[in-house]
Amino acid sequence: MKPTLRSTFGLLALTVATHAAPITWEAASTPITAPADVINDGTAAANITYTWDVWPSGTSSSLAADGALDLGPGGTVNGVTFTGAGGSADYWTAEGATSTGDATLDGIIGTHGAFGNSGDPWVLTLDGLAPSTDYKIQIIGIHDLRTAAGINNRTTTHQDQDGGSASPTLTRGTGGSVIGTFTTGPAETSMSIDGLGAADPGAAAVILRVLPPGQPVLTDAAVDSITTTGANATATLDGSDADVTLFWAETDYGTNLGDWQTNGSADGPNAEVAGPVGGTLSGLVADTQYVCRFHAVNTTPDPDLEAWSGAVSFATPLTGKAVTDLTATPYSPYEIDLEWTDVFNSEDDYLIQRSPTGADTWTTVATVPADTEFHTDVYSEIVPGTTYDYRVLASNAQGDSDPSNIVTATAPATTPLETQLLIHFDGSLAGAVYTPDAGETDTTGTFGASGAPVVAGGLATINPGAAGGSDGFDFDPFLLGDLTTQNWVAETLITFEAFGGGQLTVIDVQGDTSLRIDNLGTGIEAVYWNGSNNGVQSTTLPPLGSTVHLALAWDAGSGTLTGYLNGSPIGTISQGAFATPDLSNVSFGYFGRSGFDDRGIDGVLDAVAFQSGTTPFDPGTGFLILPEGTSYATWIGGYPGVGPLTGFDDDPDGDKLDNGVEAFFGTAPDAANAGITQVATDGTTTTFAHPQADPALIDINASYEWSLDLENWYAGDGIDGPLDGPTVDIPTVVPVEGTATVTATASEPLPQLYLRAVVTQ
Repeated sequence: MKPTLRSTFGLLALTVATHAAPITWEAASTPITAPADVINDGTAAANITYTWDVWPSGTSSSLAADGALDLGPGGTVNGVTFTGAGGSADYWTAEGATSTGDATLDGIIGTHGAFGNSGDPWVLTLDGLAPSTDYKIQIIGIHDLRTAAGINNRTTTHQDQDGGSASPTLTRGTGGSVIGTFTTGPAETSMSIDGLGAADPGAAAVILRVLPPGQPVLTDAAVDSITTTGANATATLDGSDADVTLFWAETDYGTNLGDWQTNGSADGPNAEVAGPVGGTLSGLVADTQYVCRFHAVNTTPDPDLEAWSGAVSFATPLTGKAVTDLTATPYSPYEIDLEWTDVFNSEDDYLIQRSPTGADTWTTVATVPADTEFHTDVYSEIVPGTTYDYRVLASNAQGDSDPSNIVTATAPATTPLETQLLIHFDGSLAGAVYTPDAGETDTTGTFGASGAPVVAGGLATINPGAAGGSDGFDFDPFLLGDLTTQNWVAETLITFEAFGGGQLTVIDVQGDTSLRIDNLGTGIEAVYWNGSNNGVQSTTLPPLGSTVHLALAWDAGSGTLTGYLNGSPIGTISQGAFATPDLSNVSFGYFGRSGFDDRGIDGVLDAVAFQSGTTPFDPGTGFLILPEGTSYATWIGGYPGVGPLTGFDDDPDGDKLDNGVEAFFGTAPDAANAGITQVATDGTTTTFAHPQADPALIDINASYEWSLDLENWYAGDGIDGPLDGPTVDIPTVVPVEGTATVTATASEPLPQLYLRAVVTQ
């Protein structure tokens, strides 16, 4: 089987457009979630407050500056005329005050379009600009203020005066105050700003600022080479040469110079030329969060021309500190509880590490958030009866702390699975009270009926003639302890009499795990609820009237649930511990969880069973009520034509199918048979068919294997495969009228695939 794969590729042509008035974007973005968060050129502006203004229609909102003059649909600020088009309304405000130390802020121009589903994008046009002059634009907010939903994703495009090719676009994402600078060309006197995104309401405000000669601008602040006592800080100085000072502290003090620590003298900052600037922070302390930024002053011609870079926050390494009071307490064969005291100030995470005792081979088995002081090591391949060493380390962006003290804990040994319930319905039922027969077991003393099932002749008939309902049986597992920390198996032997629609439950263990018929009435599902979604493994529903063995098995060590049909696995679900268990109920024939009525089945129960403990479950030998059936010895004895070739691996008819495979197929071992047929594939999904005995022999097991080269074979469990290579999932199915139709799903398209059935005794 060699499916043909076809790949396609396309070419993307890229066009580069020039721009008459070059625009460069500074890397400065400050998140905005409300108008009060808007900033002015990256510095706090104590006397400029942006508030909500109610629109005349009462249906939207706008941003306005405190003390601003409402200029209506257009106006002039310091000789620059601005007009707007698009949106349902446009409002412009001129600034009524400037921030401290920033006398050159020439104007705030606000455009507030209520962009409804049918609205147009707003366009702001600036006229009266001076040729060959530097300008700065700051977009200070794009909001959906009408619904108070905060920042919208929106794209803003700046264009040149003649409406030519678009300049670089700005997509603000989750919001921010973003600064752009541009220089008008020798003959340029206007600029257009397009605000795109007409599909949702919004408002925007734009600061237009003329940059006089000598204006310093600081951008791209960053910190690196961080140690426990020092770090390097860098920024970019634009606009002009300036005197630059680096400030840092454990708190961001804004523009209040007196509260910062500096590496320069109190009255003499360091002169810097335009371009990269840097400074060294010293005297830092380990495990501390710091903030730093640069301050620039141009002493000529106007000492008021000042600029601050954006603030940069960073933490120093955690070196030299460690947790000292770690403890470890075994809880079950698969769980060990760890507890410690959080002694760190700037950690991002705690690393939980484990090693076989004395081996000093540490593996990180969990990462937990900052400020955590407790963790349960569970579902991490703990081996019962094994002793482990544990330690924890705090971690932040600069690395890990020193290791904690080492503690030792031994996971308790396992105990064998014990039969807690085994009912063949040989006892008697009076109302809801079931009295077991001498050969039956109920260690809980609570097994009884729900609804009105009928017990007679060793069988229990549930919900006759109705699809859904509460007829069934259940018991209270309270005396068995916490089922999440034990291995357990719930099973039943059942004959279906009718298939109604709607998730009819056969076995329910504490509400979070169940075996049920699917909504369509076509499949059996093993289901595991983890508190937010269902994990599901499915197989084909047996024909109406057939007697089948169904089981759920929980592995506490790995936190996995496996469903079984006639002893063969449906599939395994890994979702951790139970999320919302109903601690008082395990049910058969209906969904026993309170509040979920009418989820029962029509059928006859031949037996039910439940066993629990800490020993791993072996599906080959561990079931309590597998149906009686024919053995291999009896089966092969029915074919005298094979002569002395009765062995499991013999092939008396020479068809390349050993007797064991013929027994699984249900085909005659003394006549040639075809084996696997009807193979179809698209390279990823492959279907095939073969005959299959129904019922299966009681002492054989079958599975599927796959290969890419007929030399190396892998289990079809969706896990096994070549190193870093593909996997293939090939579930066993229930045959329909003697034929099994199987679907194999590869994790990636395969150039070729070989399949075989493997039968063991």
